[in-house]
Order: sequence, then C-alpha cells, then structure tokens
Amino acid sequence: IFSLLCSLFPKDFLMYDCECTPLAARTSSLVVYTPLTSAVDTERPFLPQRPILEQRTRSVWLTYLFLLLLTAVFFWQTSLSSWTLSDLASDPLLSFNVTQLISMGAQVGRCVQREGQVWRLWTSQLVHGGVLHFAGNAAALLSLGAPLERALGAPSVAAILVVSGAFSALATALFLPGAISVGSSGVLCGLLGAMWADLVGDLKSCDSHRRSHFCSLLYMTVLLLAVSMLPFVNFFAHFGGLLSGFSLGLALSRPCSYTFVVPW
Repeated sequence: IFSLLCSLFPKDFLMYDCECTPLAARTSSLVVYTPLTSAVDTERPFLPQRPILEQRTRSVWLTYLFLLLLTAVFFWQTSLSSWTLSDLASDPLLSFNVTQLISMGAQVGRCVQREGQVWRLWTSQLVHGGVLHFAGNAAALLSLGAPLERALGAPSVAAILVVSGAFSALATALFLPGAISVGSSGVLCGLLGAMWADLVGDLKSCDSHRRSHFCSLLYMTVLLLAVSMLPFVNFFAHFGGLLSGFSLGLALSRPCSYTFVVPW
C-alpha cells in the first residue's frame, strides 16, 4: 500500500525542477545558481550547500538494472507456480502459495538459523508474495531509486541496496525468527533513509524547495510507519532498512561545489 501510494505522487511532489537562470531574468525566482566569482557574491551572501536531489544529474542505470532483475525473478516465480495465483475473491493481493514461496527462496527463521541457509537472507529480497506486492515495490523503486542515483551515483546506491537489504534481513531473523519474509521493501526503506540523510546534510538550508522536500519525506515516513503496523507486514525489516540506509547515506553524502543565492 505504501509503495503504491508513493508511486501515485505527481512528479513535482518529490522533484522540484528549478530553472537555473540569472536573477535579472527571473524576478519571481526563489533559487538562482551563480558562480563563486560572480558579481552577485559581493552584493548578497550565499550559502554553500549541495543542490537538492533532482538538480544533480548523474546517469541512472543501476535502478533500472535492479528493477529488471526483480521482474525476471517475478516471472520465474510465476512460471514455477504454473502461471497460477490465488483466487481473486479470497485473496485480493493475488499471492503465491506459502509452500511455493519457501521453495523459491523466502526467508524462514529455522532454515537460516538451524540449517545454515544463509543465502535466504539475500534471495528473499528478490522474491515477492504476489502481483500487487511486486507492482508496488517496483513502482516505489523507480520513485525513490532514480532520483537518489542521480544524486549519489550508482556505486553509492549499490552500497545502500546491499547494506539495507542485509540489515533488514538480519532484523527479521533476530526479532521474527519464526516468520516467513519476502520482498524488497527493506531495501526501499533503505533508499528512503538515504534521502533523509541527504536532506539532513543541509540542515542550515531554509529555502522553500528543501522545506517541501522535508514535508514530502516526512509524509512518506509517517505513512510507512503506519503501514508497518498492519498485520502480515514486516515492521522490523522496514525499520532495519530505514535505519541502515540513513546511516550509510550520511557516510556517503559529500558536499557539492554548487552554491546558490536566496534573494530575500
């Protein structure tokens, strides 16, 4: 539910597209980018900060590659189940059978702890419980992963994916040893945590774009925590991914050479 709601946000709800034009050409502009040596520097103070996520434009490929991997695994799951899902009347989520999920690599506490099947900590991140589960996570991956990869780059996002996935799986194994867990929602929470870290890196900023960015992230986080309290939702995987993504995001965030002027 959280993933689907996030995917329905309009583009400008999470992305604030600012035109980088001279101040004289835009009297209503809130943010104007200028070189450090320009004449504006002597006329008004500037705040050296990183641009918001959508003003940093690295190429995006890792997010699409990970989405392609999730899609391939989902079709593999469907083929193993003979292209049949649960009845829509009894299960609106169109889920796979629990026995099938275990055979496909779902995380099971007894299998990991007693039988040493540690590989389930990783395969469970790629397996999804049903059609809507996969569709929601895929939509959320595009909404969160693409802007973050433009900002931090593919290596940093890859580290966030791996670390947040590992911590969410470990949190599940520690606090829910008897549960059967599937899905990449822990990884997605790690991406959300990294976005918080990127925003926290510019605490001195007070421009309207970062305030709006803060409000949108706060809304998504509150919604995430509310959904995590629902039955059959793995709260510990969400919290472990969010916390690890935030911590790693703080370590990976670097100051940028951009500066901007806020005309008051």
